[in-house]
Amino acid sequence: MALDQNDPGLEEGDDCVSESESFYAGDISELIVEYSTPPQPIPPTQSDSGSSKKSTSSSDFSANLGKRKTSALSASSNDFSEAPLSKKPKPNPVSISEHTTLASSPVLIVHCPTVQRLFEKMKICRGVQYELARLVSSERLSYNDITPDKLKKLVGCNKISAPQVEEVFYSKSTAQPTNSAFAREIASKSPWEELDREEAALANGPYEGLGNNPNQPDWYGGKVEFRGRLSQQDGNVGYKITLESCCLGASSRFTRRFGSWSFLRVKIPTQIFFSHNDLERFFQRSFVIWGKVFRACYAKDDNVFFYWTNEIYPMGKPLLNRMSFHDFIMWHNPLQQNSNQLMTKWAARLPLGFSNSLPGPRLLQENILPEEDVVSSKKSDMTDGCGLTTQSVHRSIWYQLSLPLMPTAFQFRLAGSKGMSIFRDEISLSDSAMRGWFRPSQTKIRYPPGLQLDPAMLTFDLLRTSHMRSPSRLSTETIINLAENGVPHSRFVDLLKATLREMVKGLTTWDGLMRCSTSGSISSVSVVS
Repeated sequence: MALDQNDPGLEEGDDCVSESESFYAGDISELIVEYSTPPQPIPPTQSDSGSSKKSTSSSDFSANLGKRKTSALSASSNDFSEAPLSKKPKPNPVSISEHTTLASSPVLIVHCPTVQRLFEKMKICRGVQYELARLVSSERLSYNDITPDKLKKLVGCNKISAPQVEEVFYSKSTAQPTNSAFAREIASKSPWEELDREEAALANGPYEGLGNNPNQPDWYGGKVEFRGRLSQQDGNVGYKITLESCCLGASSRFTRRFGSWSFLRVKIPTQIFFSHNDLERFFQRSFVIWGKVFRACYAKDDNVFFYWTNEIYPMGKPLLNRMSFHDFIMWHNPLQQNSNQLMTKWAARLPLGFSNSLPGPRLLQENILPEEDVVSSKKSDMTDGCGLTTQSVHRSIWYQLSLPLMPTAFQFRLAGSKGMSIFRDEISLSDSAMRGWFRPSQTKIRYPPGLQLDPAMLTFDLLRTSHMRSPSRLSTETIINLAENGVPHSRFVDLLKATLREMVKGLTTWDGLMRCSTSGSISSVSVVS
């Protein structure tokens, strides 16, 4: 599989349009879902045709994974050998014309070729385009309202132009009296400055948002969220998606690598989620925002996540610097190398790239090493999900995250592995190389041998780090347990007295480090009356 290593996200002005190819190229929905009865094409619309037939809800898109049984120990006996490779003959490739007859027509969330050409000609920033799309999708603005004269007032960066959209189109001033009092709070929640920074970084290279960037050592990308909400059309005849305000959020491997704007999250209201719906078929369609084609790639709880593909609506050559939907899935979880898994397990690996995380240190590919699991005589995996790393990795995390102490353990994602890693104490403390040893029980995705991994996969995605909580506290149950096992009762009395003295001292000391503080308290004892 040839991978595109230069994917910073294509600007709108770079679109190449040709009448010779269909925008449907690159869809792999037939690999995920097999239609029993292919749907009939219908005219492009923002809604889906109504249906009283009950369909699988979006929650079925993701697998419910629990703790593995002790009998399923390693990747060789669990993740990659649960289902034999199907002997069913492969279907013939689907041509462009055949594919268009199998796929439902696209859902046009927001699309107008005339307005889109104005955006490209006047170089309107992403923030303004999204704000206009939001207003159009909520029926607060029509396409005819978007004129060149008004767009001229919105030329510029996201930070300056995006907040002025409503002022330009509604003559509604953003400089309200209350805004000055909450200026700092509003600025801290505004996504536009962060979006400018992310665009500038990814314009310099596709890996600039991954962290570990010497030009911006304390910054990483992927922190802007684009959201929408599903609703029913009037008369309950179908569904529509209304875009919501852009906001700051958590970063993930996918958003850091491909840009925040490459993903859209759509929330499904409870009354729709638990009703007799046709959501599965609805989300199998493509979704269009200003000519960009999004496809659903993952669902969690009541949210569906969409990826911006390389397709162009209505027709055109694929965008050169973007991955197709097929390539995006294969980049993260190659089907051929992971085909011996159950389909539910294979599909459940996509969330690894959406995990809320911070970028940690980046390893050289040759320093990602295998380590066997420790298995007891009763076939219990004693090291399930726990790898090893050198001190230099932990020290780097300590410095990068400005932690008070060096963590001895951390929860992570790295390439196709996940779990926890602890300090490997038998390696010399003077070893300066950053190395990691990861076990079969941690390996969830396999990649082709010899493949040069993307820098995003060689960077630790940090979820949590170990830390010491203070003050420590002895519960009633712990005291009883210790006392019954030989600890003298006088020790608990002495500990309680010392704690009370320290608390009183903190409340009555008016000078020095201990003034009016109980931070020196290191323990407290629960006493049973």
